[in-house]
Amino acid sequence: MHRFHLLVFALVLSGAACQPASVPTANISSPSPSLAPVPTALPASAIAARSSALLSPAQGNLIANPGAEAGTDSEPADWAPDFWGASKVYLSWESTGAYSGQKYLSARIEAYSGEGDGKWVAPARHLLGGKWYEYSDFYRSDGRNRLIIACKDTLTGENSYRTAWQSHASPVWQRNSFRFYVPSGQTCDPTVMHVLDRNGWLHTDHHQWVEVSAQPLKRPLISISFDDIWATSAQEGKAELEKRGMKGSYYVVPRFAENTKGVYADTAAIKSLYTAGHEIGTHSFSHVLMTSLKENDIINELRYSTDWLRKKGMEPQGIGYPYGDFNEKVETETQRFLSYARTSLAGLNDRSANRYRLRIFPITKSTTTAELKSWVDAAKESNSWLILLFHDLKDGEGDFEYTTSLQQYKDILDYIQQQNLAVVKVGEGLQEITTD
Repeated sequence: MHRFHLLVFALVLSGAACQPASVPTANISSPSPSLAPVPTALPASAIAARSSALLSPAQGNLIANPGAEAGTDSEPADWAPDFWGASKVYLSWESTGAYSGQKYLSARIEAYSGEGDGKWVAPARHLLGGKWYEYSDFYRSDGRNRLIIACKDTLTGENSYRTAWQSHASPVWQRNSFRFYVPSGQTCDPTVMHVLDRNGWLHTDHHQWVEVSAQPLKRPLISISFDDIWATSAQEGKAELEKRGMKGSYYVVPRFAENTKGVYADTAAIKSLYTAGHEIGTHSFSHVLMTSLKENDIINELRYSTDWLRKKGMEPQGIGYPYGDFNEKVETETQRFLSYARTSLAGLNDRSANRYRLRIFPITKSTTTAELKSWVDAAKESNSWLILLFHDLKDGEGDFEYTTSLQQYKDILDYIQQQNLAVVKVGEGLQEITTD
């Protein structure tokens, strides 16, 4: 039996986050109505969506109170206010300038402590396995926000989380949606949370979570990718791939290559990878949080890193965002320089995949081989594309969170080979999606 494994990734959650938090009464209502401007103009997608009714639970919507219209005077029905961390979190049920109907959900954070979040949570659902689902809502916000799938294992009671998508800043109501696959035999009941984890505000309305048609590829695909390019990934990682007739995708930080500190691959090793037929992409020039940069500095990170590779005789197609960190500004500038972006958002890629939001399965030192195999199995049964992300390869447990034991790496490559699955470079996988 396979388990539906959901990862903690891109948002570090403490043990307290695994249990629903009781929000203090003082925090349930914001001290002022809405901090966002009431929209005077809507994008075309919003206008088109308003012309069609929001699906009800009877019509297949898995959210019981999708428009947040039902409830008591103080709290919406079937939505629970939830937060963790030491920040000041205000979760309120608002009625000024709703997207549709009279009500919407609001989250606001002040004095963000550096960890934690605030959100409204709909009840978890038991989903049929072997199916694709789509979550969508209309939102407005002053910044980037994450969409996290939270799941409670029905056998062990353990909670797990994965950041599956994100939304950008939008002062007016904007539709946001993503698809995800639930493998056959899953033992986990999920819910989707649109999360605020910074100073600022987030409003959501018109929530919908439905089963959708599959958009399969002609064949399942697996990609093996590496970030930073540790010396171990360029040596042992390369050797184990080539023993099995496989090629990988490596995302380079030029600053690391020029100052390896004894742990990163040098320029000669990177060029050797490229000459042997592996894909070389960029991981930015200096491995910074790109959302913290001004526009010119974002451009320089992209330009300097791609120019550095070209001067060494290598042609980059894509980027692996450092720390998985991007926003609308980073995404826009990336499209000027590169053909795709591989994110740190967790999930499988089907024919609907966005080439600038390719999703992955991130491997950490706590990832089990059973988890890895379950994602390979999910890609196989759904005819979708799984991108595995590795960093350092080392026997034994290293200090670095993203260390993988060399034996586990060999085991998963052997398993992929035993399943007769095609291993492609990320650039090649993208071609199969776009020409399928």
